[in-house]
Amino acid sequence: MIFDYDVHHGNGTHDIFYDESDILFVSTHQQGSYPGTGKLTEIGSGAGQHTTINIPLPGTFLPYTLPTCCCIHNEYHCDY
Repeated sequence: MIFDYDVHHGNGTHDIFYDESDILFVSTHQQGSYPGTGKLTEIGSGAGQHTTINIPLPGTFLPYTLPTCCCIHNEYHCDY
């Protein structure tokens, strides 16, 4: 599991793992910030469908990203 939490969407990491089935990529980022990627509807493709989770948030919600990560980690039963 890769969890990217900061103001900007992790578009490079997103692109690298978008088609991969063995990596769960989660990005929380401030909605509307540069580079403008990371929409909720971008969930991976092919073998990697449903292994990408983008969570664009208003700036005031960024402090809640770590609890969000823990919930996702537990839901996906990650061993790492």
